[in-house]
Amino acid sequence: MRHLIFLILLMPAIWAQEPVRAGTETGTPLFSPPETETFHFAVFSDRTGGPASGLKILAEAVDEVNRFRPAFVMTVGDLVGGYNEQAAWLRQMQRYKEVMTGLQMPWYPVAGNHDVYGKAGDRADRGNLERYSEHFGPLYYSFDYQFAHFVILFSDEALSFASPSTNQNMSREQLVWLEQDLASSDARVVYVFLHHPRWTASYQGCNWPEVHELLVQDGRVRTVFAGHKHAYRHNGWQDGIEYLTLGMTGASGGSTRELGQLHHFNLVAVDADSSTMAVVPIGATLSADYVNDIDAARLLALGRIPGRFLDDLEADRGSIRFQSLNPLDVALQLRFRLAAETLELSLLPGESRIDSWQASGFADGNGLSIEAHYPLSRREKSQRWTTQPSTRERIRLQVVADDSARALVLDGDGACARVPSAALLMPAEGLTLEAWILPEPQEGRRALFSKAESSGWGLFWNSSRGDDMRFWLHDRESGYHWAGVPRQSLLASEGWVHVAAVWNRRSIRMFVDGRLASEVPAGAWMTPNDLPLYFGADPDPEGSPISFFKGRIDNLRLSRGARYREPFVPEHAPTQDASTLGLWSFDQAVDGWVPDLSGNGLHAELLGGARLETRR
Repeated sequence: MRHLIFLILLMPAIWAQEPVRAGTETGTPLFSPPETETFHFAVFSDRTGGPASGLKILAEAVDEVNRFRPAFVMTVGDLVGGYNEQAAWLRQMQRYKEVMTGLQMPWYPVAGNHDVYGKAGDRADRGNLERYSEHFGPLYYSFDYQFAHFVILFSDEALSFASPSTNQNMSREQLVWLEQDLASSDARVVYVFLHHPRWTASYQGCNWPEVHELLVQDGRVRTVFAGHKHAYRHNGWQDGIEYLTLGMTGASGGSTRELGQLHHFNLVAVDADSSTMAVVPIGATLSADYVNDIDAARLLALGRIPGRFLDDLEADRGSIRFQSLNPLDVALQLRFRLAAETLELSLLPGESRIDSWQASGFADGNGLSIEAHYPLSRREKSQRWTTQPSTRERIRLQVVADDSARALVLDGDGACARVPSAALLMPAEGLTLEAWILPEPQEGRRALFSKAESSGWGLFWNSSRGDDMRFWLHDRESGYHWAGVPRQSLLASEGWVHVAAVWNRRSIRMFVDGRLASEVPAGAWMTPNDLPLYFGADPDPEGSPISFFKGRIDNLRLSRGARYREPFVPEHAPTQDASTLGLWSFDQAVDGWVPDLSGNGLHAELLGGARLETRR
């Protein structure tokens, strides 16, 4: 459960026998409820010891209790910080009472040690005790409500904690008053309130057993409430009397709810024969309008990061650009943090702006921390995110000049590289694939480059229909088309071979070392798919790699349109131009990714033990 709720002594209701006024026939009669003498009261715990923000918690408790409309509110003491002189005490008293005036029903104070002790706990300084009596009320008293009697006791008469047996006792005068007070009331049930839980082990040796005996002899006392400990405890029943130690209502303390360290109020329902009690955590009570249409729209609009990293990076300056967006109808306050850098800004409704962040700030796993603040009907909402630039953006900024000539090494047994998002590599105007390969002997159908699955295209080593290498392309109207090259002619070269496949929407041409090796007619409409592109493997229907190639691959370039029509001299290291879709030199890897040097961000992830080695 999100909120800790204690239900105590829940008694079943006895239903009246008056039937409801039924508008239809029924086989199950219903009856109207009985009239009862039930009333409710609430109990606040300690406010003392908390920071000024504790008053906000107290104010929230006031607001929530007003929704339950109990007859009145009780407290268990420690209403102010105390242990101070007159001016400070009066300020604290005034702040507490200002908050409590928000209650829509009467409330009743209980004196605690913080309310009455003088500066530094000086027993001779009784000024705060006198101030309490002047501004809050009597130190002990009682009142009746309907059929119940409420008794408020004072547990700090000695103004000292020095010794339970000498300083933590009820005075003879107060005991006499209590006995006479109980005797003078003809109420059917009694509740008792004080600050210190004198029945617990901390006060062993004090004269609470004598107080308890008076309550037992009276026979009407149901529950005794105390506070002071800043942790909720149900102390059990003694001789039919229930003992409770309440937690906090704005005070300082721990935050382990399983130990009762929570801000709460108790809500008690009373009738002549029984009680029902709930511990209600502050914040657990929601108003009927706690979410309205306007708030919901704002929450949904900012259910995601309010902005995005841009693709057009400023790589020459080593920075990454982030565009902040405000989709709300109110101003949005944003605070950004990256390493030691901080930026705060305010965006008007619908406004956006772009800021640059140094790529070095994302080192060691740092993310851009974003904190957004905006108003809701009843409060201000705060949301936080931490986000990183995409792999595409980080890799582009980390690519450095490298004179090393390396190649992609594939073992034919799971090693491959994957370009996760490859929709760009299915251009409608045609396609040119070219690469240098160094194959090794291998059997069966193996894929050099593929994003084919009853769609797309792929270059395969041994198509299982003949002893060759074939480029396949799937036309959405006429199915697969292919052009092949004898595989043995490629192995006979005993070195690196340049292969190129060109589809111009009319035919497929295959080139080996720049010479035209074959040409076949082909369809005009490539069938698209959303599968990844694999280097050294073929995607299955789920996009996982199969049919692994054994050998080495270097300097792969994919281009839109038909780059070659006639024989040509292959470039050892092809360059990027306006037609380039993807370009991979395989000279370096960044965090396990081979950078795409085209600027299109189609970086390839190394999988299954694929590695880069010096070209040979």
